[in-house]
Amino acid sequence: MINLARKKEKQEFIDTKIRVCNYRPFVKTYLYYDTAFNEMQYQMNKIYPFDTTKNKILITTDKSSQFGVLISKKICDLHFFAQCQCFPLYYYEKVEDNKLNLNDNAVIIDGYERKDAIRDWALAEFQKVYNDKNITKEDIFYYIYGLFHSKEYVSKYKNNLSKMLPRIPYCIDFWGFSRIGKELANIHLNYENIDIKLSKASYNTTKLYTKGDNPLFNEAEQLSNDDFKVEKMRFSKNTKITNKPTEIIYNDKVIISNIDQRAYDYVVNGKSAIAWVMERYQVKTDEDSGITNDPNLYSDDPRYIIDLMMKVIEVSLRSVELIEKLPPLDILER
Repeated sequence: MINLARKKEKQEFIDTKIRVCNYRPFVKTYLYYDTAFNEMQYQMNKIYPFDTTKNKILITTDKSSQFGVLISKKICDLHFFAQCQCFPLYYYEKVEDNKLNLNDNAVIIDGYERKDAIRDWALAEFQKVYNDKNITKEDIFYYIYGLFHSKEYVSKYKNNLSKMLPRIPYCIDFWGFSRIGKELANIHLNYENIDIKLSKASYNTTKLYTKGDNPLFNEAEQLSNDDFKVEKMRFSKNTKITNKPTEIIYNDKVIISNIDQRAYDYVVNGKSAIAWVMERYQVKTDEDSGITNDPNLYSDDPRYIIDLMMKVIEVSLRSVELIEKLPPLDILER
């Protein structure tokens, strides 16, 4: 980009290059994806050649003292965590007209051949170790996701995870990790669409209130779209997030109350999901450029941010519940 600027080369704006990306955990933004403006794209062109490409990636920290993982179905920022690595379920290679040498099982999508990132060798090893031909590559993908959420795993390999990329042990209960990993993936991928009314847990008592303790659900018709805008979410005076507050002051009119404290126990890379949302969804002006980032402009839905916080609280509680059900880290002796 610097070299293009020095050469005074003009770039044409193409609206199809605008994509939705994951900027931080549970925080999306718009990205203009073009080599002229994105200095480093790494292997993302093979993972997501198009914005509509169907894929899933496990985003992990890149050798950090605070190990973290989150699944995504969109491109993510390099600093999604302080520094991150992405491990995809698939990768895509462009099919050249003069190099059509495909087998009968090849999957071609929009001129790209979809390939499995988990190799046949790895699948054969898992099937051999567990003596189970029913294990698929996707099962292994979710096994890894479940494993990375294991508190035992993170604690046992803490020193290793701060120096190198994570290794994958063979645990006795493969299907226990895989099934819960898949459940975690489902709620983490679909957090924007989660229905908090469907929770089976009795702890789902989080409510919205207007100032004066009036339930917002009964007052919604009296509030305008502007009443759902956020400047900066905060807690009550002298209250810190380490105290796991049961109340978040959303703005001058709206309060999120009755928050189950266990929601703060769902931590992604050293910070609760609630904290990620509170930190990023605030109006902030960059001192150097003077550009103001206003998260209220991201969505046409005036309630997007308030609903997002409610859903992230729900996702956090469900995640804590699932993580507590993960099998023990009993590793097979080979």
